[in-house]
Amino acid sequence: MPVYSFRGKTPQLDPSVFVAPNATIIGNVKVARDASIWFGAVIRGDLELIEIGERTNIQDNVTIHADPGNPCRIGDDVVVGHNSVLHGCTIGSNTVIGMGSVILNGALMGSGSIVGAGSVITEGIEFPPNSLIVGVPAQLKKTFPPETVEAVKAGVETYKKLAQEYLKLLSGKQL
Repeated sequence: MPVYSFRGKTPQLDPSVFVAPNATIIGNVKVARDASIWFGAVIRGDLELIEIGERTNIQDNVTIHADPGNPCRIGDDVVVGHNSVLHGCTIGSNTVIGMGSVILNGALMGSGSIVGAGSVITEGIEFPPNSLIVGVPAQLKKTFPPETVEAVKAGVETYKKLAQEYLKLLSGKQL
């Protein structure tokens, strides 16, 4: 797995983390227990800290980067959909980032939120917990009860199990 030190900072990955063989992780990056980094993902902690929480899945071709003064923090049990870009933002736990979304510096997604596919969240925008956020530029469409988080947890559990299968497959323990 391509994991690289940069400017004296080495990525810190819990041993349970799945990293696809063509994902790239560089620099000041911390990835917590049971998280998964899927095919083609790029996580560049070359300029600022990037933190990825427990059981969070970073799906195929996601790019995560940050500018000085704008670390990227992603909570626990987050689903980051394919081809999304997270740049110097904060994503609360139990949140879904829809495929192809772009979230820019200083933006904050409250816990339990859903960002619709293809949304663009501009710099410095903050959304409360349990928000449905959609559009270009993204807008708050509604808030919903905290129980909605159960649907997010199902997606997280699916990717956790899938990551465990891939760990076996790619380690040669399964044909």
